[in-house]
Amino acid sequence: MEEGQFDLRFDRGRNFFEFYLLSPGAHWTFLLFNPDGSLVGIGSMQRSMRDIKGREVPVAYLLDLRISGKSQLTAMKQWRDFFKKMVNSLSSLREDQRCEIAVTAVFLTNVKAQNALVKKSRGPAYIPLKDYWNVQMLAGSPWGRFSKPEGFTVERNEQGFTGEIIEFITKWDLSFAASEYAKLEATMGPNPLAGFVARNSAGEIVGFVRPWINRSSRTPVVKIKTTFLKILARLAKIKSNVPFSLLHHSLFIIRPDVSAELKKKIARELLKESFKEAHNEEYTVSILTTTDSEIAKAVSAPYTISNTQECMLYQVLIGDQKPLLLNNENVFFEGALS
Repeated sequence: MEEGQFDLRFDRGRNFFEFYLLSPGAHWTFLLFNPDGSLVGIGSMQRSMRDIKGREVPVAYLLDLRISGKSQLTAMKQWRDFFKKMVNSLSSLREDQRCEIAVTAVFLTNVKAQNALVKKSRGPAYIPLKDYWNVQMLAGSPWGRFSKPEGFTVERNEQGFTGEIIEFITKWDLSFAASEYAKLEATMGPNPLAGFVARNSAGEIVGFVRPWINRSSRTPVVKIKTTFLKILARLAKIKSNVPFSLLHHSLFIIRPDVSAELKKKIARELLKESFKEAHNEEYTVSILTTTDSEIAKAVSAPYTISNTQECMLYQVLIGDQKPLLLNNENVFFEGALS
């Protein structure tokens, strides 16, 4: 990712596939070779259950597509033919691998990926489903640290998915099917961080965040761009071009029936508490994905160094398959083609 105040790349360490094991569903990786046997491309696919219009749907998410400029025309033709057959065969796989639809995400600022995939005339059609924002936060500012909740309270949640939390998630979050939550928690493994719950004056839950630090499968490496930002980073004891930990917010939910202004305040406080707790152990790159542009602006504002990038979720269509129509479903995935 090379837009914004800092460049962000991910080191997958010694085991490239460990990242895929964090998701509860099946995954596949495909390699592209030139006729001389040299590796010139890679692409992966993950399967998970998503709640779409009240129905659990097996969805294939296409990610980690990387093609070298050294790939030859014959290899590229074979790749395009294979890609069509692969997507077209998803619905006929065995039951635990079958997928009804295929989706992928692409940063709107990634001109190369947009031209190569979305805007090309040949190959599968890429149908826009929903735009969303990927927020990457690096350093907190003093005014962000000392803000206080108004009209709600924020409390630690160290018990994980209690009955009250599950009821809240099931009612207000549609990014995963309900059956996936236990699997998601199990694949995350031991979590050193507490979750945080926001409650209104009546004691009702109005917001929830479940942060999780990934120390091994994908390590972010940050390169801060300008001299001014480098000075700010130095004051915060943040080093450039060194590995960080990645602070995920896999579950970040705010009740949609609260006011827009209160949503922004709840979002800021939940992220602030999550970020503070993670920094008790080590500095992190904190990442949040949201379909609400105002929340994206609100949570990034208190951070001295941050990036906010607009992404688009696409359905990948083959043959006579019909486009999926989304309303309020949050079916975005953790990554995007960068």
